Amino acid sequence: RMDKMQVMFGAEDKNLLATQLKYLPDEKLWRLYAQTGLDEIQVFYSLNDESPSEHSFADSLSISSPENINLVPMRKGKQALAVLQYIIMDHKALGKKVNFKEAYHENYKKVGDYGLTDGIKGSLNFGDGTWMGWSGNNIDVVVDMDSSVVIQYLQLNCLQQTQSWILLPKKVEFFISDDGENWKQLTTQTHNIPDEDFKPQVHEFSY
Repeated sequence: RMDKMQVMFGAEDKNLLATQLKYLPDEKLWRLYAQTGLDEIQVFYSLNDESPSEHSFADSLSISSPENINLVPMRKGKQALAVLQYIIMDHKALGKKVNFKEAYHENYKKVGDYGLTDGIKGSLNFGDGTWMGWSGNNIDVVVDMDSSVVIQYLQLNCLQQTQSWILLPKKVEFFISDDGENWKQLTTQTHNIPDEDFKPQVHEFSY
């Protein structure tokens, strides 16, 4: 009856589309997982500027290089949900292991020790699996580049969503070292965004 009335509906106990993008360090690639709430949902995708109407996948999709991924869920020839986008950014620390001196929160662990270097850019949705989070303590992380490299730019993206008790760090300090023991501080980055700003936002701490 709803089909005849052209009313879009979903399953009562499932999302029309649930997705998760993971970096697989052993395979050095990304895998996008998708689960649909109705069998008739088809997931079409595009990489960068391709047309999303040409490619579809069922359960998972492997991605071998940094891309912009756009997902378009279709049902009976009509778009069922808004376009969902994942962004994988290329950078020199891509796939490098990170040493976390303060353990990350179990609910926001992403892909563990590669969560800050997997290239996956976090969205404004804190529950989409693209974020790492900590509670209470200051954090100290070390990215081991394996060898000396020339670095021109450093950036750490952080999310604020006050109504969900997610706040920006008060400051971010960047250090470099050639031996992992003697450290040179490059900069201290702060911000002027108040905790009372309820607008979900991503702030870039960069140098």
